[in-house]
Amino acid sequence: MEGLGWVIVLLVFLAVFLVWTLIVLAWAAVAIGLSTFGLMRFFSIWIGVPVLAIVVLICVVSAISFYQSLPRVVFRDSVGFDPTKDITFLNSLRHMPTDWDDSYLEFYASDRAINRIIHTGFTPISPADIIEYCNTPKWWTPPVGPGVRIYATNTKDPEFRDKNFRYFVSHRLLIYDPEHGDPGKRKVFLRYRRP
Repeated sequence: MEGLGWVIVLLVFLAVFLVWTLIVLAWAAVAIGLSTFGLMRFFSIWIGVPVLAIVVLICVVSAISFYQSLPRVVFRDSVGFDPTKDITFLNSLRHMPTDWDDSYLEFYASDRAINRIIHTGFTPISPADIIEYCNTPKWWTPPVGPGVRIYATNTKDPEFRDKNFRYFVSHRLLIYDPEHGDPGKRKVFLRYRRP
């Protein structure tokens, strides 16, 4: 979520909390009076309900984040179709919400599945086109060497011409070594950055 989005969410939360305060205050004044016992009850309701709502909200966001990090979901969001039987997941990670929404996958796939993924808008690039892989999970270690194949999307973006920005500009990056593994099981590394 962009910076302005967080500000809007915060303002909406504050407005709802203010309305809640007025409702509880009116109820306290009419129903229970503002005696010492009534005042304690008022404050426990006034603070307790919003705190409970925040805890529920945190639980819901955590559950959604967990679901969005499942390998099958990350794969579907990254390439646009459900994984086939010839794809075996090893690792997945989805950073969210952050400044950018990155997903990382490591999986085994057949040559047929790799070609199907490549045909979703990838363009081959040279391994020399990517200087480094920044802020990746420890297990996301793509192969290096002369036989490695790297494919990227949105290579026509003007910023893609700058070698320092290629990794950041590319929305999707697919890396594998066709020389290792058999045609039915090659290790593939996929990174997807939502635009």
